[in-house]
Amino acid sequence: MNNSSTMIGEMRVSIGIDIGGTNIKGGLVRGRRILRKIEVGAGTGMVARITALIRRLISKQKVERIGIGCAGLVDPHRGVIHYSPNIDEFRNIPLAALIEEEFGIRCSILNDVNAFLLGEWLFGAGRGYQDLIGLTIGTGIGGAAIIGGRMLWGSGYLAGEFGHMVIDKKGPLCSCGRRGCLEIVASQTAIMRMARRYHLPLSDPEGVARLAKSGNKKALQIFDAIGHNLAIGIGNLIDIFDPEVVIVGGGIANAGAILFGPIRRYIRQEVMGYRYRRIRILPARLKKGASIIGAAHFDEQLLTP
Repeated sequence: MNNSSTMIGEMRVSIGIDIGGTNIKGGLVRGRRILRKIEVGAGTGMVARITALIRRLISKQKVERIGIGCAGLVDPHRGVIHYSPNIDEFRNIPLAALIEEEFGIRCSILNDVNAFLLGEWLFGAGRGYQDLIGLTIGTGIGGAAIIGGRMLWGSGYLAGEFGHMVIDKKGPLCSCGRRGCLEIVASQTAIMRMARRYHLPLSDPEGVARLAKSGNKKALQIFDAIGHNLAIGIGNLIDIFDPEVVIVGGGIANAGAILFGPIRRYIRQEVMGYRYRRIRILPARLKKGASIIGAAHFDEQLLTP
């Protein structure tokens, strides 16, 4: 599959589902457009919640396929979610088979960040590239890679855990048990930890971003440090994968120049000159819809060499 082969995908209507720890988002998708979107709360009885959401979407439109993106360890070949953080009932659950049995419609499942990058590759900031890296910045940092026009899965479908790349072995303790992982020093969690250290009375990273845009020196220092840490991590990924473009998504990517300015400034120090001149570091274009769109267009051809 390549992003010039989406003509059929642009005509058909599919369902894309993005499963999160607090919300489940679903949409009817044609091409890059989300025709209808529904969001429901997560909680106990997740399969029933997902099924009910799909049924509401199907009631409005005949669909050809269903794609589901979910955080955690997902086996897209078998359609099984082995583990998902914050969703206790997702342990070795054959969700694709359950959905197919319920609706008689082909269902595919993949990791949510793979879905994000697939959406951006087909219809967003990654369109036209064949070698690209995706990062999503939230409470943690997720990653995915498309190399040579093929999604990089890894032997156990765990490729892309870039958030647990150690960049400061003396840094803060990460939830994984190691110190200085990228996500503990460059995520929204890191922004709020630094905001508390600077005694900024703010409740969310977007508030820190607004304060930085207004010229507050402490808030600007926070984004400078976050951008520097991201540049170290992205520099490592550039050295390993030699991508054409790195796409950064997640809510804080909307911060714009106060985030991407430091990343682009510090990346000069982290990669060789000839790579710096070629690489592009871009914000995601599809915003919150990327994972829904990517899941809806997931094709099992991406699983084959």
